[in-house]
Amino acid sequence: MTLLRVEHVEKYYGNGGNLCKALDDISFTMEQGEFMAVMGASGSGKTTLLNVIATIDTPSGGDIYVQDENVSTKKEEALAAFRKQQLGFIFQDLNLLNTLRIDENIALPLTLLHYDTKQIDEKVLKMAQRLGIEDVLLKYPYEVSGGQRQRCACARAMIHQPSLILADEPTGALDSHASYLFMEQLLQRNTEDHASILMVTHDAFSASYAKRILFLKDGKIFNELYRGEYSRSSFYQKILDVMMLLGGDVHAIR
Repeated sequence: MTLLRVEHVEKYYGNGGNLCKALDDISFTMEQGEFMAVMGASGSGKTTLLNVIATIDTPSGGDIYVQDENVSTKKEEALAAFRKQQLGFIFQDLNLLNTLRIDENIALPLTLLHYDTKQIDEKVLKMAQRLGIEDVLLKYPYEVSGGQRQRCACARAMIHQPSLILADEPTGALDSHASYLFMEQLLQRNTEDHASILMVTHDAFSASYAKRILFLKDGKIFNELYRGEYSRSSFYQKILDVMMLLGGDVHAIR
């Protein structure tokens, strides 16, 4: 079942004779339960693409459908409701609130959707146990490790069972061991919970966990890779090969 359809999306910045085309006629689909990555050098348009899908930014042209709803035409009030209900976000800087405990950070989407307290407590504990952070629920973000904060962000993104999880450089601030642990958890949520994940990354190691990768160059789709029956190490090498062709900033295993 198709979850996401991006049709002829364009994005311009600037005005008059100073226009910059960040996205140039981007079209692709993503199936429900798919784990997909978007890669490209700095300035390729990958973060802009994530932002227009997330409805944080507005495309200059084209349409974006999530579960057959055209989010490109929604008004701001409807967009706010759509983001709360249908999307989960994992960002490199995490956006955790240091004034809230870990359990309260995880619970935020449920609180905004007006779940009752008992439901929230049960769901938070269950998700925390699955991600191995149940022992830090009563601590604050600044009291736990970077990997634990990242898993907290992952739990918050998934707690309300969104249609689509959007991850922007989720391992960018982690060391190699923490990156490995986090990507294993993300893959587990995809395979066990059938979570649909769209991840933007410049890191070939992180991208090797995805089942499909779109490569962008100058705002256009340059190439596409499917993992298929390849092992993750073989897929990783194929990613590096494409990144070399792109001439981009390749991040290998550290």
